[in-house]
Amino acid sequence: MHNPFNPTFGDVPRFFLPDKQDMTVEELVKVITTSDFGRSFLITGVRGAGKTAFMMQLVKQIQAHHDFIWADLINREGILTSLAQQIKEQLASPLKRVVGHVTGVTLGPVGVTRDEEAATVDHQLDHLFQQVKAQGKRVLITIDEVTNDKPMRNFIQLFNAFKRKEYPIFVVMTGVPDLILSLQNDNRLTFLLRSEKIMLGQLNQLEMARAYEEALPQLPQGEITRMVQMTAGYSYAFQLLGYLVYKALNEQQASPKNAVASVMRRYQQELFEKAYQKIFSDLSEQDRAYLYAVRQNRSLGEAAVLMKRSNVYVAQYRRRMIERGIIQPSTNGHVRFVLPNFENYLNATQNQDSLFYLGY
Repeated sequence: MHNPFNPTFGDVPRFFLPDKQDMTVEELVKVITTSDFGRSFLITGVRGAGKTAFMMQLVKQIQAHHDFIWADLINREGILTSLAQQIKEQLASPLKRVVGHVTGVTLGPVGVTRDEEAATVDHQLDHLFQQVKAQGKRVLITIDEVTNDKPMRNFIQLFNAFKRKEYPIFVVMTGVPDLILSLQNDNRLTFLLRSEKIMLGQLNQLEMARAYEEALPQLPQGEITRMVQMTAGYSYAFQLLGYLVYKALNEQQASPKNAVASVMRRYQQELFEKAYQKIFSDLSEQDRAYLYAVRQNRSLGEAAVLMKRSNVYVAQYRRRMIERGIIQPSTNGHVRFVLPNFENYLNATQNQDSLFYLGY
């Protein structure tokens, strides 16, 4: 039997579990399929929170509704040409003949510039969406890992224009919390700020336990509980730990009683290398300074003393780390790390003997 856990970023694992804080896939499907106007949604969360898996699970359920056309776009030059090509291929053949005779339109290459697209593809997409609406169909567009760049701005202009024309267009995107924070003062991409946001948080503990019990029935209940606690609800950690324990058992590298203990070192190393190094490298120097300061359960006031800054100044970084999903408020000015073993990772980045010294 194949390992049912998948710790690879961007893939849809067999065990796709709901989180306990925000909208479920089923709820979002209902919102989209019952809406009578175009909408955009941004799925966000820390690296490894399961954003892509959430989006693709959504697509799977939307595809059961046969009045939807799905277009999956890559955020690069030629994004509009790709959209036109995908919609054209899924519409009825009579429409294809109509679109194919639009003068000057060539849908072959997608690596074209916006200037080359402007005079033809915008016009063609307008024709396509007229027919989509006339046929009683709707278009679901997905874009993974959106960024603040020219192709995305080109797409946003089109989306806004088509919403004004009341075309049935729905956009679901994924992006890290840093993206939202970087857009606060960018007038060109207020579209993303206006999008309905779905923040992926910690997984449901009961659902995690059930999944581990199903995949690893030979494990004692105490070991299942230990695994759930070790992952702290972090989606990547849930998949990674399940993958390592399953592998250890099926390759007879460990017994059910010591399987979890046998993978502890590998589990922590993979977390550090595959997830935390990237999260850490994307932080500013002051973000890192704040995280170092709040280790060992220090309060806001204690962190301010260590950073030699005012409480008001330090509170800005506290809020930033909460918005990024790295910490959560605790009690009396204290915070706790959301990601499992993240404080150990921070310690390792300051240990000259560690592979993760300085975090790079």
